Amino acid sequence: MAGKVMFQEFAGSKIWNHFKRSVCGKLAECNSCKKVLKCEGGSTKGLHNHLKSQHQIDLLKRSNNEESAISHTCAVRKLDYYMNDASLPAVLARMTACDGLSFNIFTTSMGLRKSLAALGHSLPRSVVGIRDQVLKYGQQLRQDITRNLSIIKSKGQYFSLTLDEWTSLQNKRYLNINIHGIGFFWNLGLVRIKGRFSSEACSKIISLKLKNLE
Repeated sequence: MAGKVMFQEFAGSKIWNHFKRSVCGKLAECNSCKKVLKCEGGSTKGLHNHLKSQHQIDLLKRSNNEESAISHTCAVRKLDYYMNDASLPAVLARMTACDGLSFNIFTTSMGLRKSLAALGHSLPRSVVGIRDQVLKYGQQLRQDITRNLSIIKSKGQYFSLTLDEWTSLQNKRYLNINIHGIGFFWNLGLVRIKGRFSSEACSKIISLKLKNLE
């Protein structure tokens, strides 16, 4: 007779707020209905499907506008400046891009609005107003990176690139591009990958991304 499967809390992505994981890591137990599901290889797709179909909880839901704007912001941040800037657009960009907050939460959460007001910020009342703040900040940082790269090139200095591929919970693929130099590191952000991704396609994406910074 097989032994009883032991489940425990697991500190992973937010899906694990709704499930416990087996000690072996191959099974998950729903906190609400106690149904046991497979999660071999770290896959949580079945867990998301269960939450959505059985408990009407969709952790993957995010509007196309929000995803586009957040990717846009990530694509242009200069890390040291970005993390220390206390202006309202920077705070909103950081909380959406890094903390995963939706634009809508800034208009509906009175606690969040009061907390930001206590820091001296006057929040827009509409989702569009929040989104515009984030997009404008992203454009500002893109211009900042472009200006600094021009200075570096004019001095005859060199920089290098590193790349990594990332797949979202929605199973969408992205290429992340970083620029490294003496005393600086900039993240140029995520570029959506569609279809077959050959070395030629990778080279083309990098060239286009750098060309946009000229």
